[in-house]
Amino acid sequence: MKCAETRAGGFVQIDPMDILPIVRSRGTGSQSVRLHRVRPLDDTEWLYITIPEDGVLVSISDVMLLGLDVQRFEDRHDLFGQIAEGSQLVEDGSMIWEGVLVDITPLKTAETQLQSTP
Repeated sequence: MKCAETRAGGFVQIDPMDILPIVRSRGTGSQSVRLHRVRPLDDTEWLYITIPEDGVLVSISDVMLLGLDVQRFEDRHDLFGQIAEGSQLVEDGSMIWEGVLVDITPLKTAETQLQSTP
């Protein structure tokens, strides 16, 4: 893809709010979305996709989380401590993922707002 004069590809950062429709729980969201901006992993500025003009079509299978980000999230929210204590488990022993999603969305939204403030 091209972002003005810059070519972008490979692993890039995306704003979670840009893909929210494809990560809704219970499969009620869209199957794909069009991304109109990305950020290279080693950059602080968003690049707006100019070619293709209508953005890049992505589905949930195109999205990956970096292991370091997952580890940081697990540590920050003590996921394994909660599992050991049983606070996020239902009777059958599975996780209550809605509780995790509630934590992810405001956190990422706040981070995005802070990054976009001059």
